[in-house]
Amino acid sequence: MILDAISTSHLLEELMIDFGKVKYGNGVLLRTIAQHHLRKLTITGITNTIRNSMTVVSSLGQLAPILAELELPDYAHRCAAARVVFPGVRKLGIYVSVSSTYASSLARSFPNLTHLVLRSRSSNARGYNMEIGFFDQARVEHRRQWQENRSLWPSLIYVQAEDPVFIYILGFPRYIRHVSAWWATQTPSNIFPTIVADMRPDTLELCLTRQYYYGLYGLQ
Repeated sequence: MILDAISTSHLLEELMIDFGKVKYGNGVLLRTIAQHHLRKLTITGITNTIRNSMTVVSSLGQLAPILAELELPDYAHRCAAARVVFPGVRKLGIYVSVSSTYASSLARSFPNLTHLVLRSRSSNARGYNMEIGFFDQARVEHRRQWQENRSLWPSLIYVQAEDPVFIYILGFPRYIRHVSAWWATQTPSNIFPTIVADMRPDTLELCLTRQYYYGLYGLQ
């Protein structure tokens, strides 16, 4: 039913689809999706291996010149491994982890981003059992990548993260107009001065809800 609906929607420009609910091979579905002139594509549903992630990204290569917004269902370092360049994408949502580096490869795959959204597989409301030093290795590596490739992401103006530690680890060393993150109860507070020093944002938005910060009710 999903495949038939997509196949017959000839004027389709925006699509949101959950691969976790698709009962047949994703390859057929991806090829069908790639035949449309989509401007916005949101894919949810976890892919289990780097090979699957690369297949998803590679299959969308036909859409690379025309896609403007893209949400991918897996980790940045896996998706970037496909080495497909999406020059038209301006807004990207993608999952990241605290232990993987991905900055330069992702920036080469999506060179013209203006908006980057870093998503998390788990709620940061659980807090951290590790000191912030645990994350420094990934941050140092990202900083090295930015130093070696100063021209990457020249148009980036907005960074949002479901966990502020992701922004700390990203270590982007240039001006960003707006930075936004969820702040959990046990988010290490000492990362925020570093984030501000890195990106020098006009606006730093910290979003608080009861889900992420115990005792607060819908405060944003």
